[in-house]
Amino acid sequence: MGRPTRRPGAGLSLFVAGTDTGVGKTVVSALLLSRYAAELELAYWKPIASGAGGPQPERDSSTIASLVSRAGVEVEIRLEMHLLRDPVSPHLAARREGVTIDIDEIARAWADWQSVSPERGVVIEGAGGVMVPLNEKQRLGRGGAVSGGGGYAGSPLGSGRSAGGELLIDLMALLELPVLLVARSTLGTINHTLLTLDALHRRGIPIAGVVLNGPANDENRQAIESYGDVQVIATVEPFELTSSSLCAAAAAFDPAGDLRRHLQYA
Repeated sequence: MGRPTRRPGAGLSLFVAGTDTGVGKTVVSALLLSRYAAELELAYWKPIASGAGGPQPERDSSTIASLVSRAGVEVEIRLEMHLLRDPVSPHLAARREGVTIDIDEIARAWADWQSVSPERGVVIEGAGGVMVPLNEKQRLGRGGAVSGGGGYAGSPLGSGRSAGGELLIDLMALLELPVLLVARSTLGTINHTLLTLDALHRRGIPIAGVVLNGPANDENRQAIESYGDVQVIATVEPFELTSSSLCAAAAAFDPAGDLRRHLQYA
């Protein structure tokens, strides 16, 4: 089957990615949904998740459902396509369970969903950082050669896919969605964020903006905006996950409304 293409007039969506694991993608996704779900028809999907563990898997989709409910709004929640037990890179977790993550299959599922409900803006959450491996599939390029990125041999940073397998950034490029990048606000974030932005730029992936998660740090924010040529949409400072705190944090999120246009049906 061929790869899906985006249809003109389809509901727009955002891909929430991170500079690392544990940077706050799920909380930011919940704030984004809570901010606009009263105005727009929205849905949430995290197609790949590792670290679920146990007989009763811990789903980020369940966390999102709980958080947006506390904020007093409703969104459609789509379950994960790959819910993996071990808290390791998705390619390792999948290998241990004897499954393969197929990014073309994920892209087709998203396109099918959009064709049925084009009016819904979808917040798609990634797993880990953008360069995390998803599988160990090697792609044959022109002339039968194994495809790889630019730069050094097998580098994943060019416009092609890594010779070692497919990365999350390959799925992001396939979906062709603007990215909201979540990063820590603390020491080290300038380097991590600029490296991630560079990888996204090299793949031609549009960037909707950056959200910093943690205590406000104006110097880090200014450096990321200046050196990364990107807008920092918001800084999400620590807050308690109560209904009142969630509502207040959601109301303050994206104060200029810059992200609304990425979710509103066209």
